[in-house]
Amino acid sequence: MYNRPVFRRTPQGGPQLLRWATQDTAVSLKPAIRLEVELHGAGNGWTNLSRDVNLHAEPIAGEYGIRATGPLDRVAASGVMTWAMKNSDRSSGGVNGYYSPGHSHARVGWDIGRAVRLALVDSTTGLTHFKWRGTITDVEPDAGLYRRRAVHCVAKDWMEEPTVCHVKDTSVQTSKRADQLITTLIDNCVGRQPAARSLETCQSTFAYALDNMRDEKTATMRAIADAVFAEVGYFYQRGDTSQGGTVKLEDRHFRPKASSVLTLNDSMYDVVARRSRDDIYNHVIAIVHPRKIDAAATTLLYALPTDATTTKPFLDAGQTISFTVFYRDSTGQFVRVGGDSIVTPVATTDYLGNSQADGLGSDLTASLSITFASTSNSATITFTNTHASARIHVTKMQVRGKAVQDRYEQGVESANDTSMTDHGERDLIYDMIFEDQTVLAKGIADWIINLYGTARTHVSEIAIKANKSVALLSAAIAREPGDKITLTESMTGITGIGHFINGVRFVVTPGNLLTVNWILAPADQQLAWLLEDAVAGLLELSTYLGFA
Repeated sequence: MYNRPVFRRTPQGGPQLLRWATQDTAVSLKPAIRLEVELHGAGNGWTNLSRDVNLHAEPIAGEYGIRATGPLDRVAASGVMTWAMKNSDRSSGGVNGYYSPGHSHARVGWDIGRAVRLALVDSTTGLTHFKWRGTITDVEPDAGLYRRRAVHCVAKDWMEEPTVCHVKDTSVQTSKRADQLITTLIDNCVGRQPAARSLETCQSTFAYALDNMRDEKTATMRAIADAVFAEVGYFYQRGDTSQGGTVKLEDRHFRPKASSVLTLNDSMYDVVARRSRDDIYNHVIAIVHPRKIDAAATTLLYALPTDATTTKPFLDAGQTISFTVFYRDSTGQFVRVGGDSIVTPVATTDYLGNSQADGLGSDLTASLSITFASTSNSATITFTNTHASARIHVTKMQVRGKAVQDRYEQGVESANDTSMTDHGERDLIYDMIFEDQTVLAKGIADWIINLYGTARTHVSEIAIKANKSVALLSAAIAREPGDKITLTESMTGITGIGHFINGVRFVVTPGNLLTVNWILAPADQQLAWLLEDAVAGLLELSTYLGFA
């Protein structure tokens, strides 16, 4: 800190001392900002476009991670970053329309679908941190030759990818952990892979998973979330010093064992703290899903009706058609089921071809070639008519296997009667669709009641002005979702309380001034008792009785 004089001019033109002002010597601390785009597709390197970023048209603004802090907030939404590019002859291209895709002057390779990342360089240490990484989804050039001549850009991080594609190419999973399920879902169902993965080895092993959903309607992110909820973990994207865009899965022991990496003592720019009934959950029902599995792979999971009133598909000579069929309860209740140990359809036994739709013509089954692919609750059967001239009607088509039925869910309850009297009943349903163990469900219900069942002052968000000090600048650049920090704030009465960063918001304004907001979850709401752990094993001293 130092003092500087503040003057004004007198009517005679001379200076007059008004006061001595205190100024922070670190106010000039600024991160170096580097916006990089992979212009020509994956594998061809990054191009630094920082020179053409127009902070005066609009700031660089981004958010990512989990943007809330309740017991059901465990999976991040799509991260978003917005910014503006210079689109005039003052850009590095020296022409108008340089960042207008499709323009005759457009920069080669600039378009939606390109990878983009934001690097922040700590001016005190020189460390480069890739804060945000994703893909350009929208480019909106301003019209008007004499207006601001800028291009508004929007990018979304990898968490957007599994939200826009459905589950596919996955069979029923047996004896798998959440990290293994998520690996399978990412590998099989998502076309654009994350830049990097950090998946903790999870605690629970699920007897059956991915059977109790509808592949044709279930977004991959919904299936990932089901795995995260069953593990009682967290799933999000975070920045790093390597490449950015690391997808992180926490198992349920990750946070109870974590140590604080940052302490802030009244140095926050803003604090959002509240004591609210909305944060109380005093009646919890944890639901598990035991499965019923057929003993042998003989159940008809799908069968084309053979009656005369049902339209039969047909193929003309040389034609190929794929049919997707959905597994249902064979008792006629038309309830969707999963399928395991699927039998590849056998000619005559599982499918028939005939010259007539009623099946009374010539048997042409030998002229039907077949390929078959099964998923957890559906199958795709591809027929090719190899006959030289005849049309073939498919009069029989069925799929056999073991039905995996999720029809017997069980709820385990826990409640805080005193809290319900004081604050009214606040219910929470915690559904673990891959879990079948009621003992674990009871532990989780008790844990949620212990943590959320009573009123508490909750710090949900803080903001820091990074340019105020060396420590704040380094923290704003380096701290990410999943990091544990410790807060003290005099006006709210928060003293040495641990919190986990769930989500991040940031804004870079002209002059490379950086403001960062952290969405926080109290760390004491993560401290479940872990047997024989040095910290998490201190029952009722630093932890709560709950799951193992």
